[in-house]
Amino acid sequence: MTKIQKQKLFFWLVIGLVILVLVGNKNFWRLLKAYRERASLQLQIRKLDAENKALQKKIYNLEHNDQEIEKIAREELGMTKPGEIEYRVKKQVKK
Repeated sequence: MTKIQKQKLFFWLVIGLVILVLVGNKNFWRLLKAYRERASLQLQIRKLDAENKALQKKIYNLEHNDQEIEKIAREELGMTKPGEIEYRVKKQVKK
């Protein structure tokens, strides 16, 4: 066998082993699936961390900022201060 024939044989043996590992090895595919799932979970964790920080900031503002509570009471609950008069304007519906 010549040197070139030996190199070709080695090349095809390596290709064959790679194909055998990729096709026949279920653990490789499980590992790949687990890697993808891990990446997806890490993304979800980052999103939840950002949401958690926003909620912590909102809690802090509600605990330490009376103006924030007043704003929510007025906008979301429709409350007014004692002595204030609330005016509501109805939109006319065109016929």
